[in-house]
Amino acid sequence: MEYLGRKVTPKKWEVTEYTGSDGVRADAITIDLKTDSDEVSTWLCEATLSDSAEGEHDHKDVENVVLLFAAVMERLDKVSLVLLPYGDCHKAGCTVQQTPENGFTEIDDLKPRHHDIQQLDMSRLCWLANTIAKAVRDDNGLLVLYSKRQVADIVWQAIRDNRLSTDDLREKMRTELIKLKQG
Repeated sequence: MEYLGRKVTPKKWEVTEYTGSDGVRADAITIDLKTDSDEVSTWLCEATLSDSAEGEHDHKDVENVVLLFAAVMERLDKVSLVLLPYGDCHKAGCTVQQTPENGFTEIDDLKPRHHDIQQLDMSRLCWLANTIAKAVRDDNGLLVLYSKRQVADIVWQAIRDNRLSTDDLREKMRTELIKLKQG
């Protein structure tokens, strides 16, 4: 199934005393859903999710989205992604457009995966926020967490596959990757 991956900070989406179980913190929206020209940037990926929380999920292609973010990160860090079902975005009235020219990444073969959710108004932005909140709060496989070690492994594999060079990485990221590999 096709999904649109969006990097999030799960802590910002947790229930608080003042939001209640149905609310979403303002910081989650203004930081994790920052818009530009009424658009939110996402990356297309494939995943297979089990119908049960205990079932197996196949997130192998999601690692490409992790790689996209890791390749431009200032330093090595964990990555948390929410997977938005592509079809649900259309059902909610959102316009999704492939926009490779807007995809800021060092991985050229993945630029065509960049998609913007466009023409966002308050109603659609609220739908998006509530969808992300549900993904973060429910154990449904739509929140995918990668540790620093997993991110490093994904980057090193891309380097071995000649999809990325260490010269493409920012200095702190490169230094931390090498340090982690050595020790």
